[in-house]
Amino acid sequence: MEILKPIEEYDRMIWSCAHRFKSTRHTVDARYGVAAVGFIKAYKAFDPTKGIKFTTFAHRCMNNELLMMCRVTKKHENVVSLDSPYPTDNDGNDITQQDIISYPDQKSPEEQQQQTELTIQVKKRLDAKLKGREADVIYYRYYKGLPQNKVSTIIGISRSYISRIEQAALKRLAEDPELQELYQTSRSEL
Repeated sequence: MEILKPIEEYDRMIWSCAHRFKSTRHTVDARYGVAAVGFIKAYKAFDPTKGIKFTTFAHRCMNNELLMMCRVTKKHENVVSLDSPYPTDNDGNDITQQDIISYPDQKSPEEQQQQTELTIQVKKRLDAKLKGREADVIYYRYYKGLPQNKVSTIIGISRSYISRIEQAALKRLAEDPELQELYQTSRSEL
């Protein structure tokens, strides 16, 4: 390739740039590789009509590549993986960050089952109580979690009409004694 000859010719300059960044955590070979990339970019982008020497231009390009490598490394140096190892526990087992972190919002399988059963009961009651557009609006708003403007687009009516339908449906549901009982049951169980 035509780029290999200039790299061989300017090898000492590439190594010199790589050694200037020896205080970084990167190995000499990694720094040399990044400096070589900078050299290749300089070789391809150099314009002799600009009145600057190639070595000056190449040196600046290699330094810029090395500085970008340092910035990227610094940006991610405090990132900790959940698989990061910790010293062993009392039994001599390896533990990771993920083992230590607790999930306070995570429900037990029994609680998840109760929640699923309750959701099914509420859905059946809603289907019995609401018909047509009311059921659609409540479904999209509270089961799918969509905002009123999205629901209005899906159903094909104005957002203000969605709001009126939703308010009327919620009022009818609030007056339903079976739903109130399900609500009270869910508050006491979960």
